[in-house]
Amino acid sequence: MKSVRKILLTLAFATTVISCAGASVVTPSSKHPLGRLIQGTYTVSSGSEMIGHLNLGNGGYSFTVVEGIQIPPEANRLFFVKYPEGAYSVEYYGSVGPDTLLENLEHRAGRAVLTYIRFNSDRAGSLADTTAEAIRYLFVIISDKEEQGLYFASVAAEVQEWTVTKPWD
Repeated sequence: MKSVRKILLTLAFATTVISCAGASVVTPSSKHPLGRLIQGTYTVSSGSEMIGHLNLGNGGYSFTVVEGIQIPPEANRLFFVKYPEGAYSVEYYGSVGPDTLLENLEHRAGRAVLTYIRFNSDRAGSLADTTAEAIRYLFVIISDKEEQGLYFASVAAEVQEWTVTKPWD
């Protein structure tokens, strides 16, 4: 019995030392920090047809068309379809930040606005001549807690015939 107690005390001490050393402990409630989660591969669809994949990472993006798919004209509304390589920047919404855990975020009606995301490409030249045009290259990333996924929404008043989605995991 004393040896079991000694092992437990040793483990408790080791855990305390690791925690004090600044090591992070991964628990089920801390596996979806926003800064890490918004990077990765998103599925891009036009209507009900998947047309490609948008990859975000380290401030850069690339869009790859699914082999054999012809891009429908309305999909060119999406900046990253029109200009398949470039940079992006995010502005976190409200009190949300890169370390915000999605599991702990208040989702109203199952959803929460996370960031604004803006795309830019050297190939595009000047982003836009008017504010109305520039707003078409700005999107909001929203979390859907029930679906455990992220999706883009337009900030422009438009019928959204496209989807950009990514699961949390």
